[in-house]
Amino acid sequence: MRLKLLTLLTPSIILAQERSAFEIYGDIFQAVIPLYAFGLTFFKKDEEGRWMFVKSYGYTMGTTYTLKYAINAERPNGGRQSFPSGHTASAFAGAWFLQARYGWKQGVPALILAGLVGWSRVYANKHWPVDVYGGAILSMGITFAITKRWRFSLSIAKW
Repeated sequence: MRLKLLTLLTPSIILAQERSAFEIYGDIFQAVIPLYAFGLTFFKKDEEGRWMFVKSYGYTMGTTYTLKYAINAERPNGGRQSFPSGHTASAFAGAWFLQARYGWKQGVPALILAGLVGWSRVYANKHWPVDVYGGAILSMGITFAITKRWRFSLSIAKW
């Protein structure tokens, strides 16, 4: 009975925590940016790019969480697994993919939004700046190692 009650109350407890709009932005856009990048591969009918994204995102997040538990650094708020920032790594994995695959028109806005995700983590006292830089640099290295530039040809255009 207690377990059922705790299970029902847990989402309410989490939602009741006071969080700034900026922290909520970071929580949302850590997923929105990579989902946009993945979705764009469908819109552009870019199957090769889709698999590059899946590999680069998977390697980025796998490496991020391996490092988090291996290093087990303390967060500014006293928690653990601070380095590297998972939110930042996720957001930048999508943003770096957009830049590497489709160029600066897609990349620059996404990189700015990803930078704000990183800043939101420092602002919310969840990460040190080095954690955010680590997530951004890790995702950049992996993404650029896997992703090749997309060359759009009008002869194969379907839209």
